Parts: sequence; structure tokens; C-alpha cells
Amino acid sequence: MRYLIFCVWLISSISAAQDKIILTDTSIGDMPIEVGAKISLYKIKQYFPYYKVTQQIASGDSPDYHLYVVSTYENEELIYFISYINEPDEYEKSIVKLDEVIIHTSIIQDQYGVTPNMTISEAIEKRKYLKFGAGHMDNYFGNGKI
Repeated sequence: MRYLIFCVWLISSISAAQDKIILTDTSIGDMPIEVGAKISLYKIKQYFPYYKVTQQIASGDSPDYHLYVVSTYENEELIYFISYINEPDEYEKSIVKLDEVIIHTSIIQDQYGVTPNMTISEAIEKRKYLKFGAGHMDNYFGNGKI
């Protein structure tokens, strides 16, 4: 009986983890987001219980930053939450301000139905009036906060 209950729980957990996650101007899945919102490893894990969530200090061409990665247990990266470190004491903080959200997979779609790796023509069909530009490392399109 315990084995059966465990199997039912496991199957429901796997199917829940495969559902689309919707990105809006103010949320990703059930997690409210806005620039400056307080985030932590614990808080992100609460909103994404069926996924692996890790935290590290990362660096690049920008200032160092707190990087929270939401991924599947097969190590497919889904979402990055980034908080830039502007003061020396921010390296040790466990609760930080959200600066940026980066989406990596088509498991996540925005409120219009646009996903990463979608062709531009497909995205324009789903969402009119997109703005295009060139970032530091890539090209982008969007409008508003998305």
C-alpha cells in the first residue's frame, strides 16, 4: 500500500513539474516579481517545489551577482534570478533585491504564449508591437516589462 501511495505521489509530482510556467509583467508561475523585490534561496524554493534551486556568487562583465538557478532534476536550466552585488557587505546577505529574471526554456512562456527559441515570426503572430534590440551578449525583443 505504501508503495502504491508513493508511486501516485511520484507520478503527480513529475506531471506537475512538466506543466508550463507562465511569465507575466508581475509574476513567474506563482512567484510575484518586480525589480527590487526581496528574494532568497528559501523563498524561490517555496515557489518552485518540484524543481532544483541553487544559489551561487557569479561574475562576468558586470559586477558580481547572486545567481539563483531553477532547473529540472535532469539539470535543464529553466530560470535565472539575478541580484547584482554593489556593496562589499552584499556578498554575505541571504535576502537580496531582485534585479533581473532570465528565461532559458520553452517550459516557460509569457502571458502572450511566446517562449524562448521561438522564431521571430511565430512570436510576432502571438504578440504584436514587439521592440527589437541588441544587448551586450545577445539580441532581444519584447515590450513593457517582458
